[in-house]
This record gives sequence, structure tokens and C-alpha cells, in this order.
Amino acid sequence: MNDKRGQFYLVAAMIIIAVIMGIFGVTNYIKKSNSAGSLDNLKEKLDIEISKNMEYAFEKGLTSEEMDTMWESFTEIEINNSDSKTNILFLFGNDNSTTAKGIQRDESGEIYIDTGSGKTLLKSGKGEYRESFTITGNTITITDGGEEHIYNIQKGQHFYYLLSKNIGKEREVIEG
Repeated sequence: MNDKRGQFYLVAAMIIIAVIMGIFGVTNYIKKSNSAGSLDNLKEKLDIEISKNMEYAFEKGLTSEEMDTMWESFTEIEINNSDSKTNILFLFGNDNSTTAKGIQRDESGEIYIDTGSGKTLLKSGKGEYRESFTITGNTITITDGGEEHIYNIQKGQHFYYLLSKNIGKEREVIEG
């Protein structure tokens, strides 16, 4: 009879341990999913805001200078409102010139740009940056974290972005 009571307590203890482990597993999964999806959420928000700005600019018939001013203001707001771990790079301009503006939040990160006349260091280490370049080719290449990102320049106005974030030992990168 004593053996049956011991077996009951052993089974009950195993069930309680399994339930506790299941709760911790779900909690860890939820935390990981939220942090990894943060750039996806930012991409979705940026895509909507960029669309609205483009629509406004074309409806109002803004000049290149007025569009540059609009994008300057937009990018400043987005950089200031972004989280403290996301690296952001915006490229905007026309088929002759582009402005690269952003913030690098990685201590050891380096960002390079090539607008057709060779690779140039855009930013090394932490901080904000803003540089204007003449475009001499049909593409702009950004090298961030050793990875190259190529943007094809079409006639007229352009606006691109590159978001990156280190999550643990992995690096999440999203372009738009």
C-alpha cells in the first residue's frame, strides 16, 4: 500500500515540473518573438509613412529641394523616435545626388557607401551622420556589418532605408 502512495506523489511531482517547464518555455518563446519582430514592425510603419509622404509630394508637385527638406524632417523624426538599439540608414535624393542620413548605435560598426566612384567610409562607431554624394553610376552600394546592400537608382526621386539590429549573437537586417 505504501508503494502506491509513493508512486502517486512521484507522478504528481512530475506533472507539476512539466507544467512549470511548459510555462517557462512559452514565456521565453514570447519574449524572443517580440524582440525579433521589432524591425518588421518598424518596416511596416516606415513603408506606410513613406507612401503617405510620396503621395503628398506628388499631389503638391514639390520641387527636388522641397522634397529634400521633407525627407530631412521625416528622417530626423524617425531617428529620434527609434529604439536605442536599432541602426538606421536613409538614402534620399534624385538620379544625380543622394543624401545618406542615419544613426549608428553599434560601438564597432562601420558603414561604407559607394555611389559609383569608389567606397567611402560613411560612419565608424556610434553616432548620427549626414553626407551628400553625387551619383556617378546606376546603383548605390551600402556595406554595413560586412554585408553589401545594392540599391538601383531610377530616374527621378528615390528613398531607401536600411535597418539593422543585433539580437544576441544574430544580426537582423531589413531593407526598404
